[in-house]
Amino acid sequence: MKDEFEDLSPAPRSRWPRMILALAVGLLAVWGFYRHFQNVTGRFAAEEEIYDQTKRLSPDELDRLHQAAQAFRRDYGLNLRVAVLSGPVTPPVVDAGTIYIGLDVPQSRAVVIVPPLLAKSLPPDMAARLAGDFFAPYFAAQAWPEGLLAWTSLALEALGEQK
Repeated sequence: MKDEFEDLSPAPRSRWPRMILALAVGLLAVWGFYRHFQNVTGRFAAEEEIYDQTKRLSPDELDRLHQAAQAFRRDYGLNLRVAVLSGPVTPPVVDAGTIYIGLDVPQSRAVVIVPPLLAKSLPPDMAARLAGDFFAPYFAAQAWPEGLLAWTSLALEALGEQK
């Protein structure tokens, strides 16, 4: 005979809603770690692009230089590295797709490496000017941050005209 209380027992609960919820929480955690890792690596890359040992570049100037670096990378496949130092500049070994600008602020010296790809894309003699004494008047006027921005703008405009 059937127990009269058997029909009153609660129905067994399904495990599916809990499993789906646990899976969703796990996926959100993985996505959160991924986004955090992207942000951290993006900050390290940005710090490697523009290094200001003197701390004399304003936040606006740093932002504009980062925007220029992004434009070089996005539009022309070139990397821009800038090092503003309070001592001698020792240029690093760079690949054929990297523009390097190193400034020794106390000595008013600039070391500029224009890769061959960029030099061929610029108007005649412009690469030599950009790699040569471009920064001399800016150092003389104590306006080297303005010179950095002018250098990047001039190079980007010249490349844009060549397209």
